[in-house]
Amino acid sequence: LRDRTCRHPGCTTPAGWADLDHVIAHAAGGATACENLCCLCRRHHRLKTFAPGWTHTLDADGVLTVTTPTGVTRTTRPPGYRVLTTPP
Repeated sequence: LRDRTCRHPGCTTPAGWADLDHVIAHAAGGATACENLCCLCRRHHRLKTFAPGWTHTLDADGVLTVTTPTGVTRTTRPPGYRVLTTPP
C-alpha cells in the first residue's frame, strides 16, 4: 500500500508486478518489516542485488535513496508524501 509502484527512481511498474525487497538483506540481519521492505520491479531488484556499487537506503518515513556506482544520488518518496511545515 505504501509504495504502489517500483520505488526505483523513474520506474512506474505497478507494485502488484514488483518484488518486496529487503533493503538491508535478510541474510545480513535485515528484518522482514515495512521499515526494511520496498517494492522493486524484477529488473531493479536484480540490479540492486547483483550489480556492484549500487546502494539503497530506506528512511523511517519511507523515503528511498538510491546511489549509483558513479555516486549519483536519487530519492523517491511514497505517493502522497508531503513535507509538513508549520504555518507562519
